[in-house]
Amino acid sequence: MSAPLTADASNATAPPGGWLGSLTIAIAAFLLFLLLPQRTLHGVDGNQFVVWIEEGHLDYARHVGYLHFCGLMHRILVAFGQPSGFAALQLSSAIGAAFGLFCLHRAFRRPAMECDYSAFWCTLAVLITPAWFFYATTAEIPGVFAAGCGAAWWAFARWLDGPTLTRAAVLGLACAATGALHSFGHLLTPAFVLIAWLWKRTPDNRWAHVAVLGLVHAAIAILVPRLLGAGASGQAQDAMSHLEERWRTFAPLTAPTVFWHEWLVPYAPWSLLSRLALAVPRARAWGLAVAVLLLLHMPVNVLLLGAEQICEDGAYLIALAPPAILATLHLLPRRFAWPCLAVSVAVSVHLAAPGWPAPISPAFGAGVFELNREHRIALVVAGQAELDGARTATPGLMVMNLAEVIGAFVQTRKPDQTFANWFDTWTRTFGGLGMRLVLSDQARRFFAEGPDADLRQFWDAHLPSNYLVTQEQRQGFVGVSITPK
Repeated sequence: MSAPLTADASNATAPPGGWLGSLTIAIAAFLLFLLLPQRTLHGVDGNQFVVWIEEGHLDYARHVGYLHFCGLMHRILVAFGQPSGFAALQLSSAIGAAFGLFCLHRAFRRPAMECDYSAFWCTLAVLITPAWFFYATTAEIPGVFAAGCGAAWWAFARWLDGPTLTRAAVLGLACAATGALHSFGHLLTPAFVLIAWLWKRTPDNRWAHVAVLGLVHAAIAILVPRLLGAGASGQAQDAMSHLEERWRTFAPLTAPTVFWHEWLVPYAPWSLLSRLALAVPRARAWGLAVAVLLLLHMPVNVLLLGAEQICEDGAYLIALAPPAILATLHLLPRRFAWPCLAVSVAVSVHLAAPGWPAPISPAFGAGVFELNREHRIALVVAGQAELDGARTATPGLMVMNLAEVIGAFVQTRKPDQTFANWFDTWTRTFGGLGMRLVLSDQARRFFAEGPDADLRQFWDAHLPSNYLVTQEQRQGFVGVSITPK
């Protein structure tokens, strides 16, 4: 079986020019991503990444190149007077996704990845794929991962069109670089080899090509972590340790739920229609490519996400968007293209739009910034919205979610230790750092009005006897500061 190229023979032999068009698409996409940025951090990881970047801590072996790239963006922003780690993450995602689209536009112009639709329309379909768009506008790893995925598909298309050992080496380099940005990128090399073999598109000296591809990938995968300070096997060790930890709670029966949340919805409608492509000869090759990629990616998704019931909205499957779109476009008559694009836009908006507004009033963040400027604070907030609003407004801020504080108490308390005793020890840390503890009003209410008797006793009796509790209000922020008497 060979991959279908296009119904238009003249288009199939078109030269791979149009560099200006690829650059224009990338620039326009970059501006769009920054025009409609996500205003919230993507869960716990994003919050931690902001802290690490602002502290200059860039060593994250599991995705070894990601924080180094974001750190470079942070240094650029600092030079322009914007020291926000959150802004660095946003900028990194926008740049990564835009560069990925540049590479995909080049790839869609190659005969190996052409179809009845122009490279522009194929690239547009990727841009508005829900997961791709969501992570392009979100401060998280998959936005940067998209850059490597686009480059890998471009290298794969060039190798298919004219397989040389040099192009095999470039493909291995692209896959390894993608794996440095996100460890799932290391799955692309075996996927591309298997796809080419099933398509019967491998060269006569196939084993030489496979050897070069694999050796270059392995060499770069060892060299990059070593150069970035993680050690030659640092990324592999970290990833394997994480997989071993998850293996203890592996729940294979969660596969249908993971498949729904990570593939069917975040890549609709292409995810569903690409399955139907296996039944149509004209589209079968690309449907088979999607099946190969899912076969390699989905078990790891289930392992990582299933037992914990985590929803990552397709974060690990960014590389599957291009073949799913090509499978669909080979499958459907032209009159159905617009409805597919419309469905994709609708799901994209549903997935991304809730994060477009500021998670909490901008005045809340401005008040936190003002209070921290007067005297460095350690802020305890109630909920993700307050956390995001404070974190994104004030670079370098120490901010903790109330749930994490209570969790720390539960995990570290000694036998018969009350919250009041634990609190005394905990707050000494901030005093030693020259910081003042501040609670948002919602966090204050949790202690003052909550049902827990121990916490009420702490707030009503212990705190007034041992601490000075002062009302604080700055712009949209209301809370209390707590200082020892």
